[in-house]
This record gives sequence, structure tokens and C-alpha cells, in this order.
Amino acid sequence: MFVEQLLKPGLFVVRRLTFATKLGLIDVLALLPALSLVWQMFLGNGSGAQAFVMMVLRILDVVVLLYGLAAFHRSVSEDLGQVLRATDQMVAGDLRLSSSSGSQDELGRLLVSMGSLARTVSAMVANVRSNAAFVAHSGQSLARASRDLSDRTQQQAANLEQTAASVEELASTVQENAGTAGLANAQAG
Repeated sequence: MFVEQLLKPGLFVVRRLTFATKLGLIDVLALLPALSLVWQMFLGNGSGAQAFVMMVLRILDVVVLLYGLAAFHRSVSEDLGQVLRATDQMVAGDLRLSSSSGSQDELGRLLVSMGSLARTVSAMVANVRSNAAFVAHSGQSLARASRDLSDRTQQQAANLEQTAASVEELASTVQENAGTAGLANAQAG
């Protein structure tokens, strides 16, 4: 808990820098001890007070470097952890990404982009589901209409058969009547 509080200002600064700037800052911090050595070489050992000041500066350089490295490490590892958790969540099929990054660097933007990607994929899945449901409903309606048409066609065919049978019966009756009329005409003649 103490380390968290101690690193809070460093994390605040580091999370607002781009990755390249972070690396540049680490480079500068890593050069500080070497610069203090070069300064001592040019100024010489000097008095005991100067040597003490140089030693304090070297210690301060190392402390600042370690602090910067710790803030950099914590920032990158936490942000990468969030990106990995978000990726695992999406791979598992859970597209409800609710992670937000306090970082404004590339990793923070990556996490925000992953959230946008998850929302886009979720909308696409919802659209596909909706279209699939519409196609299924349309298929059912088409099948129902096809059955109705088949039933009506069968009824028409049955009616047509009855009509044909009635026409045959009528034709037979007309022929019989014609035969009878012909016979009556022959007897009358």
C-alpha cells in the first residue's frame, strides 16, 4: 500500500506520456549517474564538501532512476494486464468490455480501441441474429403459404375431376337423348 502511494505521482506522469517518450525519459534518467561522474571528472575531487555533494547527487540520480523505472514498469505491466484480460474476455465470447484505462499512451488507446471493437462486433452479432430470425420467420411463412397453395390446388383438382365426371355423364345423357330422339324420329317417319 505504501509503494502504491509512493508510485502514484510517477504513474500519473508516466501514463500521460507516449511509449517513445517513456523510453526517452528512462534513457535520460539512466544517463544522470554517468553525467554526474563526468561532471566530477571535470571538476576534480575538490573539497570534502564537494565530494559529499557529488555523492548525494549520485545517490539522488540512482533513486530518481529507480523510481522512474518502477513507475514505468508498473504502468506498462498494469496496462498490458488490462489489455490481456480484455482480449481473454473477448476470446471467451464476452463482448461486454467494461475496462477503462487511466493511461493516455498507446496501451491505453489500445484498450479503448478494443472496447470499441467489442461494441462493433457485438452490434454485428446482434444484426446477424436479427437477420437470421427474419430469414427463419420468412421461411416459415413461405412454407405455410406453400402448404396452403398445395391444399387449394388439390381442392381445385378434385373439383375439376368432379366437373369432368359430370360433363361425361351429361355427354352420355345427351347421346342417349339424341339416340332416343333419332329413334323417335325414325318411328315417326
